[in-house]
Amino acid sequence: METSNTKKKFPFRAYDMVNSCDEKDPLVASWSEDGLYFIVKDKGTFEKKYLTEIKYASFVKQLNNYGFKNITSLIQASGEGQKGEECFRHDNFRKSCKDLLRKIVRKKQKDKNEELIHFSIGNGSVEKQDQNEENERLRRENRFLREKVKHLLRQVHGPGIGELMFLRESIMIKRAYR
Repeated sequence: METSNTKKKFPFRAYDMVNSCDEKDPLVASWSEDGLYFIVKDKGTFEKKYLTEIKYASFVKQLNNYGFKNITSLIQASGEGQKGEECFRHDNFRKSCKDLLRKIVRKKQKDKNEELIHFSIGNGSVEKQDQNEENERLRRENRFLREKVKHLLRQVHGPGIGELMFLRESIMIKRAYR
């Protein structure tokens, strides 16, 4: 049985690339400080040194096919990240958690016309399971963003005041949705 890099599934190859960059070329790509997402800092060098058989755009397409989210705008809106960097996240793609990679599966390819019909019909045409999965994904993303906000408030205002401000903001948001 071959164990070459080309026989590994994409999430494992991507994980190895990010780890290698993080250790050897952190100015090219690295894990975030909290290890919940990775950052491609120099796309050109990343493509030349680590994506020897494919282009960067194909790498990003593969990430999308496996359910990764480009969170660059979220990271930059929080005041982190640099112009030209791209940040990607998946719940099961984390620093030092290689055992989670087996849970990452390629999205099923759907007929694009079928997707358009589902979205245009709307009421009731989308299966309940799909809705539940989307709701759960949004809950996880919400938890991630709440933790990010807490972290940023702690950095700006210190541990005690940051948490109080977070609680205040949470209460205000809840009141707005009543």
